[in-house]
Amino acid sequence: MRNTLFTADRKLKWDSSTCATCCLCNIGDESRNHQFFQCVYSAEIWNSLTKGLLGQYFTTDWTSLVQVLANNDRDSQCQLIACYALHIAIHSVWKEGNRGNHGEPPLSATTLHKIIDKNIRNLLVLLVNSHEKQYEGLLQIWFGTKV
Repeated sequence: MRNTLFTADRKLKWDSSTCATCCLCNIGDESRNHQFFQCVYSAEIWNSLTKGLLGQYFTTDWTSLVQVLANNDRDSQCQLIACYALHIAIHSVWKEGNRGNHGEPPLSATTLHKIIDKNIRNLLVLLVNSHEKQYEGLLQIWFGTKV
């Protein structure tokens, strides 16, 4: 949130010989805004994860997304799922970017999407199984928003 991830645009400040090209799409320069979620790779993942959940509020713009997720006027269960999806998507895309930066090929966007979706479902199952009333229906919401 504070733009402190060690992305190529930040590396350039310390080492001007650093390649700034995004290793996930090889199109744009790697920055927080590009890597999350303007990069074709990460935008595909974010789109398939949350377009149905966020509906008219769906965006791939970092600043707009933060505002959408900070808005407490939306359904609290959808908000919870969207925030968790953001966390796991950022971690997963970051991890794949690091793989690429260290010479390993990143997973395909489709494969990474499946892994993220499974992680989200696992968390939702844990929350539902806690038998707390506020978590009832989380899985139904998640499955109901798939596009």
